[in-house]
Amino acid sequence: MPHVVTVFLRHDGRVLLTRRSDAVGTYQGRWAGVSGYVEGDP
Repeated sequence: MPHVVTVFLRHDGRVLLTRRSDAVGTYQGRWAGVSGYVEGDP
């Protein structure tokens, strides 16, 4: 079973957020942290 992770990067009091594409299956256009799949065992 794949594992999904999300991180919120903070630097000098600022937080990196990304806007999800309209082409994704869920939460289109919503703001989110950086997400992806973990390869192998976490």
